[in-house]
Amino acid sequence: MLLSTRTLVHLLLFFLSLAFVVPVTHAQVPTDVTDAAIELRDDAMRGTRAWNIVESLTTEVGPRLAGTEQEARARDWAVEQLAAMGFENVRIEPFMIDGWERGREVAE
Repeated sequence: MLLSTRTLVHLLLFFLSLAFVVPVTHAQVPTDVTDAAIELRDDAMRGTRAWNIVESLTTEVGPRLAGTEQEARARDWAVEQLAAMGFENVRIEPFMIDGWERGREVAE
């Protein structure tokens, strides 16, 4: 199931709003902002789009430690998914990271 750009923006705003919740009284928040937040919440709760994205990433790509082949697969998965959702200017920016490698194990 593909997500519309509008729905993705709503989901993003909803989750960002959760991250920046500050104790305020209802009277301090303008009605249009409250109505928009309620609409975003209800829209997110009605569908399974966010769950479908997480499920796809975890089942199609799986665990992805930094610097591993699985991380590269996750990157390619994300580019494909975002482009399919209609996002513009989806691109991969290079960065270097040293991945973890098992070393010699010693116990006494």
